[in-house]
Amino acid sequence: MSTGNALDTHSGRDRQGSSATVTNGDSSSTTVGDIGELNPHVFTDAKATVHHHCSNCHELIQGGIHHCADCGVDFCARCEVAGVAIADHDELHIMIKFSAGTTLVRLRDALQLVIGRGAGGGVVPANPAVDDGGIQGQPDVNVAHEIDCAVCSKPIIGVRYQCASCPAPAASETFSLCEGCHNGSHEVHELSHVFVKLPRPVIRPLVSSSPLVPPTLYKYTGRNMPNASREEIVTAFFKHNAHPSTLCDWCITQIEGNWYRCTDCGKDLCEACETSKLLEHDDRHVFMVFRSQVDMVALSIIIDLENPRPILKHPVY
Repeated sequence: MSTGNALDTHSGRDRQGSSATVTNGDSSSTTVGDIGELNPHVFTDAKATVHHHCSNCHELIQGGIHHCADCGVDFCARCEVAGVAIADHDELHIMIKFSAGTTLVRLRDALQLVIGRGAGGGVVPANPAVDDGGIQGQPDVNVAHEIDCAVCSKPIIGVRYQCASCPAPAASETFSLCEGCHNGSHEVHELSHVFVKLPRPVIRPLVSSSPLVPPTLYKYTGRNMPNASREEIVTAFFKHNAHPSTLCDWCITQIEGNWYRCTDCGKDLCEACETSKLLEHDDRHVFMVFRSQVDMVALSIIIDLENPRPILKHPVY
């Protein structure tokens, strides 16, 4: 089984057909008879996306789709993990995992890569310059956001961090940092401010005339240390980086260090799991990053911790 963007290559047989519904860039729909045949028209529409039903439970797959490159069946995560038996499918077949809603351009490239590996070659994606909108997994370190870092003034490439506590009435007015400058943001920006992590360029800018996340959530930002020096406040901020009230939803351990809270579904992750290729999470969701201990009472005022609702005013992917 493959995980994240990785391809798990095993031995297999000739592929059989599998149909899928494709939403084209103009909102029309197309049925792809055999996803492995790389339909030349459908697979060149940069905006066309694929939606599959599980070949076992027949439910519309939400999240990760596990597609067999050999026989063409599709499994949801639950059925794939259960190792269900289905006609013509063999556990030694090549499985590709991608996100529901992934563009056909990206799926085409992945299938070409698998076919190339099976033939002993290294097939280069036919259209690598097409913007596929990104899929679940590690961010492409070479993707430019067309925004300069507010500190080093260099174009942000890879991950972009945008301050969610600073008003940003327009896309040009966001306070955004590259990953390197975000690591030292306490030296150049308000310690109390919370950033959101944007692993790839957004489709719709994250703008708001008021703070999306109030700068009142951290416990150790000097509010309760009136006589402390700046150095003492920063030391206390990073010293208290354990989150005793929060367990990682993936590894089920108490979060220490950076706490990643999904602004869409409320998933809580530690840093190791947030960056893991094994993680299954909607790649259109955005995480905010808590770098120090949070006042849970203050957080509960803006977030219903039991029934979380999206914090952002609109999706960005």
